[in-house]
Amino acid sequence: MVKYPDSSSRCTQHTAPTRSSKPGGPRTGEVLSHPAGTVDVTGCAGGALAAAPRWATRASVDAPSAPLLFTRRGFLGGAVSLAVAAPVFSGAGCGPQRTDGGGDPPVDELDGWRIPAGTFLGAVEYATLAALLDAMIPGDAVSPGATHAHAAWYVDGLLGAFRTDPPRIFAGGPDSGRHGGVDGFSRFQRLTRVEELRWRTWIEGSRGLPEREFNGAVTGLQERYRTGLAAAAAWTEERTGARVTELSVDERQALLLELDGGFVKLLWEHAVEGTWGDPVYGGNADGAAWRAIHYEGDRQPVGYTARQMAWPDEELP
Repeated sequence: MVKYPDSSSRCTQHTAPTRSSKPGGPRTGEVLSHPAGTVDVTGCAGGALAAAPRWATRASVDAPSAPLLFTRRGFLGGAVSLAVAAPVFSGAGCGPQRTDGGGDPPVDELDGWRIPAGTFLGAVEYATLAALLDAMIPGDAVSPGATHAHAAWYVDGLLGAFRTDPPRIFAGGPDSGRHGGVDGFSRFQRLTRVEELRWRTWIEGSRGLPEREFNGAVTGLQERYRTGLAAAAAWTEERTGARVTELSVDERQALLLELDGGFVKLLWEHAVEGTWGDPVYGGNADGAAWRAIHYEGDRQPVGYTARQMAWPDEELP
């Protein structure tokens, strides 16, 4: 079994609105993100680290002394439902400077937190986001955490979905190509006028535009994240004189208890999606989090035999 570093020895290292029969409502199970770039297997802190791109790892090591705020075992029920989500984003290119298979993207670094080129968020914002997501899901001996899974890259891709044309909202199908067939997930669909209005309002906010405020003003995800990340940074600087990215995992977990509950809930939803969602979204790098819960992902067009349907807990050949 693949072993992942736990929080004491690790490297430094959405439920989105979707198409629905109900206007403006969600289609169950869909999530968003950007593809993750190449995945490398790298040794770290004396242990094996699988599916952790070099640019996604943190250079320093935290050694928490308190129990984790969230544990792997507590996620698994929700994680399995996320794992079967229909694909929305694919592994195709992700906008300027992003790569998805031609080598690790260039990186900057802040306090050991590495920042891939081409992010929507600024460098400090991105590193702060990564540090907070890591505090929510630090990983353990058998499962990768949010950092190894590229959860921050996943969130950043959602926030910048309209930087590409067509926007990275609904991928094609029907198959991913992982078990035969053609990779249809990479062919993004153009949105209808109503869909684009819905998604831009949700991500970008209403911005005072009449067509986006038929139901009142809307604060978009972009503003919610920037406001929340700024608040986390300000609280930390005021009380410690440090940056969020300089805090230990224990200190970051304590910080989460001080932040606005709505923002923490948003972070939590995206941390889970970015860690256990389909790898085409940019998180769950190389399917490592799936392997940790013995889930292989979509099986189409191969499908399952009658025996596999009758005995779903048997290991697949």
